[in-house]
Amino acid sequence: MNPFVKSGILALLSLLLFACETVSMKAPQDFVVYDKEKSPFRAISADGVRLRVRIEKNEPKGDSGLWQKLMLRYLQESGYRIVETGDLVNNGVQGFYFISLYHFAREDYIYLTSFFPSGEKLYIVEAAGIYKDFMPRKKDLLASIKTLKVEK
Repeated sequence: MNPFVKSGILALLSLLLFACETVSMKAPQDFVVYDKEKSPFRAISADGVRLRVRIEKNEPKGDSGLWQKLMLRYLQESGYRIVETGDLVNNGVQGFYFISLYHFAREDYIYLTSFFPSGEKLYIVEAAGIYKDFMPRKKDLLASIKTLKVEK
């Protein structure tokens, strides 16, 4: 088989594999869910705090411990200051989260990233916003992440 045809078929099968999943999550109070074409789940608050879900390949294939180390290194090398970390369990899948601080354009921003490796996939839930807007919502955002459901 032509290598270009073969790689095209593999890419299409990979796309179909990810497209067959439906992601749902309970949005925090005062958040509006929007634009599911760019992400399986996106929500925003009136003050601009954003929440989204991404699905990536679990590559390199690893568990929560591996992704915790990789993400910590990436955030620190990118200039984020880690202010909180913690374990999360979602439908029996062990996950982890980081809350980090980043100063940009005279504002302090908070970036929450959580991840749940499951088989061949890595489910990533991210939230971000200006510090003063994000922090009152932190508890609700973490509770919302725990409601993530993936249906095949």
